Amino acid sequence: MGEKNFKQDADVVQVSLELQAKLGRLKVLSEIGFFEVQVLGTIFKAPTVLTKVPAGEHELKIKYKEVEFNHKVYVEANQTVEYLLTREIVQAERDSHVYELARKEGTEEVLREYIANYKLHQAEAKELLSELKREPKAGDKKSFAIPGTSITLDMRWIPRGRFLMGSPESEKDRYDNELQHWVTLSKGFWMLETQVTQEMWETLMGWNPSRFVGSTLPGKPPRGAFKGARRPVEEVSWDQAKEFIEKLNSKGIGTYRLPTEAEWEYACRAGSTSAYCYGDSKSRLKDYAWYDDNSGGETHEVGGKQSNDWGLYDMHGNVWEWCEDWYGEAYYKESPECDPRGPASGKYHVFRGGSYWSNARDCRSAARSRLPEDILCRHLGFRVLRNYP
Repeated sequence: MGEKNFKQDADVVQVSLELQAKLGRLKVLSEIGFFEVQVLGTIFKAPTVLTKVPAGEHELKIKYKEVEFNHKVYVEANQTVEYLLTREIVQAERDSHVYELARKEGTEEVLREYIANYKLHQAEAKELLSELKREPKAGDKKSFAIPGTSITLDMRWIPRGRFLMGSPESEKDRYDNELQHWVTLSKGFWMLETQVTQEMWETLMGWNPSRFVGSTLPGKPPRGAFKGARRPVEEVSWDQAKEFIEKLNSKGIGTYRLPTEAEWEYACRAGSTSAYCYGDSKSRLKDYAWYDDNSGGETHEVGGKQSNDWGLYDMHGNVWEWCEDWYGEAYYKESPECDPRGPASGKYHVFRGGSYWSNARDCRSAARSRLPEDILCRHLGFRVLRNYP
């Protein structure tokens, strides 16, 4: 019995020695006063010395005044490693933080301000400023002819930028899925100034799905009665819109795609923060949109109303427009600020903008809707964007 206890005690001692052999010490020092450091899930006030730190790589989460950053250290068993926070480190991290904010906003004003006051990322900031000068201005127009056809795609330049996506709680008629949040789009793009027309569709695809009411009732327009070359194509599924884009991309005139939900709303707003691209008044919607109050229950030729400030027509009304994203009811709560692309998967795809059948509420810039990707709807079409250049 005594021998067994002795062996157990010896085993405990051996395990204890093995654990100690895998521990080290971490000294967190400072030449600029006190700061916070988080390591192994615990926040400490530094300068401090941490004993019994497991050997291996550890991430220090450092906070000094408004500057926060991470730093990795490697602790060796039975050794002491030191980390010293210096003024130079703080200045470099502050510089990087300001540069990242300037890069995200991406305007000439903030980049010039960074160049005037900071040094670490001068070369990158100057390159971004140079690119900004080379890029077109917001709303500039450029046309791309589709080879072998008579079709020309008239597109407008949408610059990179940062904006408030969604609607404020004070906006009348808002929905609960419109949580307002900041979004940064890091790259500009060209967007078709109108919805894809029936002529564009039929030229590339060889058939025309558009039909509108399609009623056989007495006194109602027959199926296909509202077809027209300059009217938007509708009754197109998300899958079919992607097929159109695939054919367009095979023509060798650039890379086209559906806009993300964030890109669509940014382009629709054109710098505005109001319910509609022009302001908050429903009484002016008739000047910008075909919707249930003025459409007569049918679509109309694209470009027949006023454009927004970036030259885009029918961003409110005429037909809803498919976006690339899967729909997420609460996605706005978790989406990344920079270039959000929607949930990784889902049951429905997003569409935006309202239609000739919609009320004013559903034509607002922030209004969201969704359907499965294979659904056909006579209120639903799309427009394309073209990656720069």
